[in-house]
Parts: sequence; structure tokens; C-alpha cells
Amino acid sequence: STPVVRAINYSKFVYQQSSSSTKSKSNKNNNNQSPQKKEFTFRAGIDTNDLQRKVNNMVSYLQKGYSCNVVITSNRRNLMQDDNVLVTMLGRIEDLVGEHGKAQGQMKKNGYGNRGNLMFQPSSTKK
Repeated sequence: STPVVRAINYSKFVYQQSSSSTKSKSNKNNNNQSPQKKEFTFRAGIDTNDLQRKVNNMVSYLQKGYSCNVVITSNRRNLMQDDNVLVTMLGRIEDLVGEHGKAQGQMKKNGYGNRGNLMFQPSSTKK
């Protein structure tokens, strides 16, 4: 068979080559990144059913390998009833998460003590 010759615009060809190489580089970088993080906000004094639903949603993300940032907020009334309302709430969340995830370090509170956050990592054991 006879060889086929194509007439092309050289600058367009160079542009396509450079853009395809940057796409492949960005795909390599995305594959090496850790899984995404999800944030879940809980208010102190949340009803048990609502807490259970939110924690079940969080556990499903932990099972997929996501890191979950838990933010606990409180109003003044809850703080007046219980000084450690954020710690109490975190304990409820940790009990419901169970072995699906583990808390990383200590909870960080803001200066007023009405907001705290803590990162949960997925547990390494897969079922």
C-alpha cells in the first residue's frame, strides 16, 4: 500500500502534544493523592435518631476510605447545663462510630469553648 501524507498545522500539533502531556501528568497526580475529606457538623443536644442517621452516613464514608472531619457546635444554653458538652457529644459519636474509624488526637476547641473539631480516619481493618 502507498504511504499516506497529511498536511497539518504545526502550531496546532505542538499545542495538542503539550496539552495531552499535561493531562497525563495531572491524572498521575490525582491517583497518588489520599482519599478526600468529608466534614460532618453536629450540634450539641441533637436527638438520638438524628445523631444515629448522621453517624451512619459518616460511617459509610469511612468504609469507603474517606477521612471525616467532625465539627461539634453548641449554644450557650447547652454550655450552661454542661461545661463539657462538646466532650460528651464527642463520646456519643465515638461510641456510634465504633471500630469503623478512629479519632486522630484530641479535639480542638475554639476560644469560647462552643465549637470543637476532630478528624476521624478509617480503620485499617476491612470487612
